[in-house]
Amino acid sequence: MELNLLIFKEGDWWVAQCLEYDIAAQATGTIRDVVREFQQVFDGRIAACQEERIDPFGLPNECEPLRGEVIPPPRSP
Repeated sequence: MELNLLIFKEGDWWVAQCLEYDIAAQATGTIRDVVREFQQVFDGRIAACQEERIDPFGLPNECEPLRGEVIPPPRSP
């Protein structure tokens, strides 16, 4: 699987944000360190989701707690 990362420095921390999925990691040190940390976070997500038998890249169903109720969009003034 090929992923694109946005890597930037914020203070003393390097941050790696995946562009395809909401997965991020941070590390001090070098860009290589933050990429390694991202790989660990990514692998952990895959392992945890496999254990729970859920799609690691699926979006949570935000409507489920509403039990089918529809919230209308806000009205324009």
